[in-house]
Amino acid sequence: MRNIQQRFLWGASIALFLAALVSLICDYLVSGRLSWSLIVLLSVSFLFIIIFILVKANQNIVFNLLFAVSGMIFPFLWLLSKILKNNQVFSLGSIISILSITAIWCIYLIAKRHRGRLFYNISVAFLISIPLSLGITHIVALFNEAMYTDFFSDLFHACLSLLIAAIGFIIDHIVNKSAER
Repeated sequence: MRNIQQRFLWGASIALFLAALVSLICDYLVSGRLSWSLIVLLSVSFLFIIIFILVKANQNIVFNLLFAVSGMIFPFLWLLSKILKNNQVFSLGSIISILSITAIWCIYLIAKRHRGRLFYNISVAFLISIPLSLGITHIVALFNEAMYTDFFSDLFHACLSLLIAAIGFIIDHIVNKSAER
């Protein structure tokens, strides 16, 4: 197993290095300077770190992935905002990241506690998606004056998510009831 992980790490490293190198060369040859390829280089670098952490993790791979992404998203957004020379990337991205990371951790912890109950976990994820999507929509609207929030779109999403969650809970109940017999 360890040999497979090492091969994967080497293969991913070579592929990411080549992608970054090709981007840097193309960007420099086309424009005479480095511009968009810096975004590629930043993304590839952070992706490599995440892959490295996952390959080195012997257990709790999902936990390690969530932990790595949770810790690395803010430096990534900060560097991206510096490359793009746009502070809104960091400020808006950080707020959305906090909401999203909180939702993902909640889903992970609930799924870990209710292991084996697929429909229950999917239903909970849909319920968590309601305040997440509403929060993201309204925060983006605060940052962007040209955007407005649509009450009926929000209501439609909430009702649809509630319906899907309810169906999932019903299926979970039926599956658990039949498993008890």
